[in-house]
Amino acid sequence: MIDSRPAVAPWRLKVVGLVLITFAVAFLITSVGLIYLNFRDAAIVSAYHNSTACASPSDALTGDRCRYTGPATVVRSERQNLLSLDLRFDGLTDRTFRVMFPKDGEPAGSQVSPGAQAQGELWNGQVVRFAGAAVSGNPDAQPSNLLFGGIFFAVGFALFLYWGLQSARKGWGK
Repeated sequence: MIDSRPAVAPWRLKVVGLVLITFAVAFLITSVGLIYLNFRDAAIVSAYHNSTACASPSDALTGDRCRYTGPATVVRSERQNLLSLDLRFDGLTDRTFRVMFPKDGEPAGSQVSPGAQAQGELWNGQVVRFAGAAVSGNPDAQPSNLLFGGIFFAVGFALFLYWGLQSARKGWGK
């Protein structure tokens, strides 16, 4: 049987090959990033859950081995898109912490006005909970499984690289 399709110009095959290889590189970078973030986030969540209680808030500033839970005072409150609070812990009067809350997880309205006091949780130098609500940087709010996405992009990398190399080979006549 004779092939009736017109021949494709070699330069087009080279360009298609280059574009496909570029996609492959982008997929590889995304895959490596997602797999790295999966394991990093799992380590952060594990460290958070395995931390013990700190005796003072200053102990919770220097590492992830302990969590301090104690009274925190709202110094400033503002809302642009999200609720943002500046908090000060008893025992750390020279330092304030800025926290933001997701819209669906804000504390009660009476606990966010300046001067209000509620329990806050300090871990690894940052506030992770205030008035029973998790702040935006809470380790429990980290994505739980990025490994599937990393594997998906790794497969995409292999496919795009294969197609790109095949197209480039045909363009160079090899």
